[in-house]
Amino acid sequence: MSDDARLVFSRAEYEARLRAVRHEMAARRVDVLLVDEAEHLAYLAGWHASGSRYHGCLVPSDGDPVMVFRRLDEAAFLERSWLSDRVCFPDTEDPVEAVVRTITARGWAACRLGVETDSHYLTVQVYEALRRALPRATLVDFATVLRELRLRKSPREIEYLRHAASIADHAMRDAVAVIGEGMSEREAAVAASQTFLRLGADTARTGPITSGRRSGTLHGLLGDHRLSRGTSSTWSWFPPSTVTVPGSCGRR
Repeated sequence: MSDDARLVFSRAEYEARLRAVRHEMAARRVDVLLVDEAEHLAYLAGWHASGSRYHGCLVPSDGDPVMVFRRLDEAAFLERSWLSDRVCFPDTEDPVEAVVRTITARGWAACRLGVETDSHYLTVQVYEALRRALPRATLVDFATVLRELRLRKSPREIEYLRHAASIADHAMRDAVAVIGEGMSEREAAVAASQTFLRLGADTARTGPITSGRRSGTLHGLLGDHRLSRGTSSTWSWFPPSTVTVPGSCGRR
């Protein structure tokens, strides 16, 4: 592992998170933990890829965690993560097979393997594939553990959340200042997006903006509906951040 000035959090903070996770692993007699929920990969590894291909982090009770992910994401991983131990697989290989191959190669095939059964990425298909490929392993439910650990925020996390909230507030003010009767939902999104990028959000994606008869559709799609006098409008945006996924702080 190596220090990197571009890390979202300090190495010390990531190490403290890892110790807390290992404390919970010991309480459940988990030898190796497979982390695959995107938020938890960001929390432990400082990085996660898109959900288009299965990937995860194997956390042993002792020693360095190892990330398993598609090879084309290697450069992004090295740029952002504090971890260095990794196994990269080509797009022609089944990701679950790559995870199993790594578990077997590291001597963990007969371990008590913790899995996040509440993960959005551990599908029934993935779980069953792991169970079939690792007949000597005991799969241990590790649901909710990392979600509960993440509830206690560090000073640095609170600082990021305050910054994201400030971006959202500025974007709301800027959008209200430029939008008017006859203008479209899309033009409100443009104003907010510009503020997002100017003040340091990771992307310009705003979230749903609906108006008129559509204003009650909280998760509606952005459209070209024109604002008219006396009608309501719902703006819901989240300055996108890699600190927490998918966004850090929202404003409606």
